[in-house]
Amino acid sequence: YLTLGDDEKALKLYEESLKLRRAQSDRRRESTVLGNMGSLFEAKGDLEKASVYYRDSLKISDDLKDKAGRALNYGRLASIARKKGDLKTATELLQQALVLNREVENQREEASNLASIGLVTDQNGEKLSAFDSFSASVKIWHSLEDKNQEAILSYRKARVLRDLNRIPEAKHNIQAAISLVEKFRGTIPDQRLRAAYFATAQQYYQLTLMLNGKDAEEKVKPLKQEILAAEDELNAVHLKMRGQDRRFAGLIDTDSFGLAKIQKQLGSDTVLLEYKLGDDHSYLWVVTAKEVTIHDMGPRAAIDAAAKKFYDAITSDDPNSDPQIAAARMYLAGKLLGPAADRVNGKTIAIVPDSVLQFIPFALLTDDIAPKELVLLPSASVLSELRAGSDRRKPTAKTLAVFADAVFAETDVRLKAAKVTFEKTPVQTQRLLRDMEIASGLPRLLSSRVEARNISAFVPKEKVDLNIDFEASRENVTDRDLTQYNIVHFATHGLLDTANPEFSGLVLSLYDKDGRQKDGIMRLGQIYNLRLNSDLVVLSACQTALGKDVRGEGMIGLTRGFMFAGAKRVLSTLWKVDDAATAEFMKIFYRNMLQNKMAPAIALRSAQNELRKIPRYRSPYFWAGFIIQGEL
Repeated sequence: YLTLGDDEKALKLYEESLKLRRAQSDRRRESTVLGNMGSLFEAKGDLEKASVYYRDSLKISDDLKDKAGRALNYGRLASIARKKGDLKTATELLQQALVLNREVENQREEASNLASIGLVTDQNGEKLSAFDSFSASVKIWHSLEDKNQEAILSYRKARVLRDLNRIPEAKHNIQAAISLVEKFRGTIPDQRLRAAYFATAQQYYQLTLMLNGKDAEEKVKPLKQEILAAEDELNAVHLKMRGQDRRFAGLIDTDSFGLAKIQKQLGSDTVLLEYKLGDDHSYLWVVTAKEVTIHDMGPRAAIDAAAKKFYDAITSDDPNSDPQIAAARMYLAGKLLGPAADRVNGKTIAIVPDSVLQFIPFALLTDDIAPKELVLLPSASVLSELRAGSDRRKPTAKTLAVFADAVFAETDVRLKAAKVTFEKTPVQTQRLLRDMEIASGLPRLLSSRVEARNISAFVPKEKVDLNIDFEASRENVTDRDLTQYNIVHFATHGLLDTANPEFSGLVLSLYDKDGRQKDGIMRLGQIYNLRLNSDLVVLSACQTALGKDVRGEGMIGLTRGFMFAGAKRVLSTLWKVDDAATAEFMKIFYRNMLQNKMAPAIALRSAQNELRKIPRYRSPYFWAGFIIQGEL
């Protein structure tokens, strides 16, 4: 767990282990656990706390006359000294550790010491010495068949070679590192750990981008295919969660999705904008049916800061925040859309955002370029998967299923007529509501009832199923044949757990018609297991577009779940939406789509423009948070 980035889980396990070792008076293993805990805190940047654990571990090793343990802790303390800038102490400690490890013939730690010596000499500007140390280390890791460590050292060699301006050799080493990453990632069975590991390896791809950036644009195209293929593979991981579902068998077994196929899917009226943010360089790919261009947007720090200010200013719903919104909007529009402005006017824009860009409303950035419509995609390859699903989609018998105005609290007036028993809320529901800091209960969404009736009015009665009150239940969703509906609409509370997205969900009725409490939360895992045949799923709830952002994986949340359940598109929200404004927005959106026969993305943009003209809803807080992800 520590290696794969799940620090919280690792720390809990270490603390439990430390208690056991001390209870058993097992000092050797106690020293091991202390050292591992130090490593965790070092990785988190808490050098002082890491030093304490390392010295406690070293003391036990000294008492036991344990050469291997002493060497290990010398190396660890050297790492702390190096990070503090004390290169002399770091070098002395590493030399002592290297001697001890060679005496006990511990090759793994010898390789680790050599790698650390390389880091110290590199930091001291001795590039050739650093290269020699890294090379010696990587040979040992290769002989030990440790692909993860071999990849790390190959990456470090590539960085040194880049600094020495030996670019062809640097490219060779970074490609070797990426090849090793892919092999190691394939050995991790758990999807979340696999995604977490891939996130830690993104620096390899960023260095590849930097090195290839020195070449002509034509040489960037194979790199683009490589990144898209990696994204496609990660999307396949999610599809495997669906088991052997025949609807997705073809998607699971597809070949890597190449650039030519991406361009074929776009057509002449669509431009794909894909972003990748990096510490040193951030890139925008502008892809049309006929050409691909790449633009360097510089380090991510300024983009991250502007995006955060933009999001915070909008969601504050503060009239005094208009200047901050305008300034951040101008910067982001120029930085993110400026390079493509001459290609997107009047066309459909498909955006694949990265990292913090997944939180910003791109619709608010497009006022000056007037696109025909705008949609977001988790990855470029998902477009093909969605269209493949569309080819297999059968006509639906009904137009609309609505789930709204669920019963959340025992104080709800609709429970007065029922024989209320008020049993304890199911334990899982109690814990989730507590963790979401809403243990006191969820408020009724009165406007969702108005919303449901408004949108149902656009559909013939025999073509709509309206589920309100106790009928807006989880069972009515999971046990129903949803493949008969073209549109599925949820107007309810959304729960967002960014640390554990599998606990995110939609809250449906927490009581049945007899007043018995039940677990009414439809979690992400249950959403993945739905069977949909819908052109559109609407999530009229708070922050339903968000989830856990895993680098190289994208946003893992409710929207992705509904897509893989079979939805062609998902309309969702980026922040906690105003209840009354949402009801008004949805009425306009459905009128545009069902009565005026607009495509969903065009209906969305038109509804946003209409709502912002209403004085009380002028602020972007009320309308800019709605986005569509999925098919163009």
